[in-house]
Amino acid sequence: MSTVVSNNTQKISGLANKIFNVRTIPMLATIFVCLALYIVARATSPSFGSAYVFINLFVDNAALGIVAVGMTMVIVSGGIDLSVAGVVALCACVIAKLMGAYHLHPVICWVIALCIGTGMGFLTGCVVRYFKIEPFIATLAGLFLARGIAYMISNETAIPIEHPFMTRMTEIGLPIKFGFSAVTHFCGFRWDPLWIGFPALAVLAVVAIGLYITLFTSHFMGLPVGRTKIRVYALRGFLAALAATVFTVCLLQLVFPIGSYWIGFRWDPIWIGLPALVLLAVVAVGLYITFFTSFGRNLFAVGGNEDAAHLMGLPVGRTKVMVYMLSGFLAALAAIVFTIYLPSGDPTGADGWELNAIAASVIGGTLMTGGAGNVFGTLIGVMILGIIMSSMDFHNVSSYYAKIVIGVLLLVFVVLQRFLSGSSLRKN
Repeated sequence: MSTVVSNNTQKISGLANKIFNVRTIPMLATIFVCLALYIVARATSPSFGSAYVFINLFVDNAALGIVAVGMTMVIVSGGIDLSVAGVVALCACVIAKLMGAYHLHPVICWVIALCIGTGMGFLTGCVVRYFKIEPFIATLAGLFLARGIAYMISNETAIPIEHPFMTRMTEIGLPIKFGFSAVTHFCGFRWDPLWIGFPALAVLAVVAIGLYITLFTSHFMGLPVGRTKIRVYALRGFLAALAATVFTVCLLQLVFPIGSYWIGFRWDPIWIGLPALVLLAVVAVGLYITFFTSFGRNLFAVGGNEDAAHLMGLPVGRTKVMVYMLSGFLAALAAIVFTIYLPSGDPTGADGWELNAIAASVIGGTLMTGGAGNVFGTLIGVMILGIIMSSMDFHNVSSYYAKIVIGVLLLVFVVLQRFLSGSSLRKN
């Protein structure tokens, strides 16, 4: 009997160590802080609970979030990229200049901007790789270079963008509800309108995916055994996270039962603009790259221990160049989104975004020492910054106080990471 109890205790302890460790605790803390800030903001300003305000958090911070995704990957690899804000301003000015002075189509301007951003990242990566320059210095030089070229192109003034295609881009979006209404007639019988909410939809989606995997795929039924186990554990973790999300949704509905509101949101259709859709797509692709590709695994290996990565035969130099190219590409993409959100190319735009992106990454659980990080946590970090800034605007409080709050949060998360890293080393 005592042996069984001891084995169960060991299993529970092992499971707890897997769930609560140096990689997951910062993520959980980030989610908790985000929920707490949102609840406090909603309690102090009821209009903050509007679904439109919630969606606008994604729209208003879409460009910053895209930059932060690239920053997260760079930090995971053990580097840092301070040039992203300058690249955003440079690409925005190039887009505005080409459209205004040379009357090029916006799509052509976007392609050119993406090439410029990727080229800036390639240049930075080569300097870091071949000349062994510290990333801080190399990217700081890139920041001044890109910002200076932006001032030169724009003659130190903002360039307005006026093009019907850009106007249509602002009208693109996705109307959604948090569920759907059933048809009122079925097989000749009249049915009362039925509302199926998000929890039921999530359960139906999981059942459908499970049936598809079981009946029409062989990913979980054959060799290789190791890969199959990894996929099974990944699927179990995903379902556990989805179950926790549904449970949280239901719990919040009980906490905030406000008539026709659902977690403070109305069931009326809401509009998700193109910037928010691009941000969510970038986060999804970033999650796939970091966790399901060899390049993503190389990022964690290089950031965790570069010497060990060399001994393992991993392409350390190529990985460094590629991650800076990816960061530059995402900075250019952020410039495109930024010009859709604010139709102009401003050389002073995106001022301080490199620091905000670093703050969002660290608050989202990315270790500044490299080797650990999560793009989803970075998205939550961006939302935390957005909630703080929006809440200050709702209460007509100066943005300087928001900087103070962000600074305190950043310090707390850095201390938490340091404490967890020290505890991990002592255990090892």
